[in-house]
Amino acid sequence: RAFVHGFALGPAMWSSLAGPDDRALTVHGHQGRPIDRDADFVTLVDDLAAELEPKTHLIGYSMGGRLALAIALRHPAQVGRLSLLSCHPGIADPKERASRRQRDRQLATSIEARGLAWFRDYWQSLPMWSSQRSCDPGRLQAVAKMRLGHDPAALASALRALGPGAMPDYSPALATLAIDTDIVVGELDPRYRSIGERMAQMIPSSRVRVIAGAGHNLVLEAPAAVAELFSDRAEAVA
Repeated sequence: RAFVHGFALGPAMWSSLAGPDDRALTVHGHQGRPIDRDADFVTLVDDLAAELEPKTHLIGYSMGGRLALAIALRHPAQVGRLSLLSCHPGIADPKERASRRQRDRQLATSIEARGLAWFRDYWQSLPMWSSQRSCDPGRLQAVAKMRLGHDPAALASALRALGPGAMPDYSPALATLAIDTDIVVGELDPRYRSIGERMAQMIPSSRVRVIAGAGHNLVLEAPAAVAELFSDRAEAVA
């Protein structure tokens, strides 16, 4: 298996799930690949795909899920199974996508100008993380430490290259995805639960798995449930 982390996180987010034979890819930061300010989403997807063995079970969360989906569509021979946690297939409306790209670039500039402590506080204040208030404080501190461990310029470059505004809309290609796919969403994440249900209607061999009592960051909020889900799927497919 190969795991792809979310934005401003790193391979350590998968420590409760990855086994000795698994690989947690580093997309940005934490000794990861340098991302040029003018990098292209598709080029970075192709670079990541080249690191995989054929027929890998590819698991991605949020930004990592978007990258995993793009890899599966562009390089299907590299992916044997696909697990997408809290992700979407791209912004369909060109004007909305351009608007998001502009907002992503503005946030990237703010990260460079204000630093990581400002970014951590801003990011953690977003409504999508409200379900984490009941999480174990130690796990929350570990996530905050990951966010503070990045280089501000590198994190900003990653946002410009890999943010939702930079990602093509892959929705029209979902019907061609001939890979066994789990779409994993949190019960307390209504927006992504709705997106996941729509994706499952378009991807032929797919199903939605809802994690009870969890919001967007499923690995942080319900690690045992996510681990059990992957274990069940491994037994079912074997």
